[in-house]
Amino acid sequence: MAIAPAALDRLQRHAWPGNGRELRNVIERAVLLAGGETIEPAHLPEALRATQPSPSTAPTLTLALGITVEDAERALILKSLELAGHNKTQAAAILGITVKTLHSKLVRYRGAGASDAKGGP
Repeated sequence: MAIAPAALDRLQRHAWPGNGRELRNVIERAVLLAGGETIEPAHLPEALRATQPSPSTAPTLTLALGITVEDAERALILKSLELAGHNKTQAAAILGITVKTLHSKLVRYRGAGASDAKGGP
C-alpha cells in the first residue's frame, strides 16, 4: 500500500494530539476506505483533508495585555471556529482538544453571553 504525496503531506502537517494511537487509527481507516493500492487525501478524516495554512501564512490572533485567560481562550476558540467554517470537528482539531471539550466550553461561553455564531453548540 502506498500513500499519495498529498495525503502524506496532510499526515505530516497534523499535530497528532492523540499521538501514535491516533495515527494508527487514521491509517487503518484509510487503508479500509482506499480499497486499492494508494491512500489518497479523500481517504483521510475531514479534519486532515482540510487545507491547513503553513506557519508563515497562519492566521494570527492578537490579545491585549491584561486580558483574562478565560477571555483569551474564548477568543481563540471563536477564531478557530471561524477559520474552520464553524465546523466544530475541525475547530477542535485545530485547537488540539476533543469535540466534547469544545462543546462544553461553548456551552459555558453561551451562558456568559458568547455565541459561536452558528446557532450554538
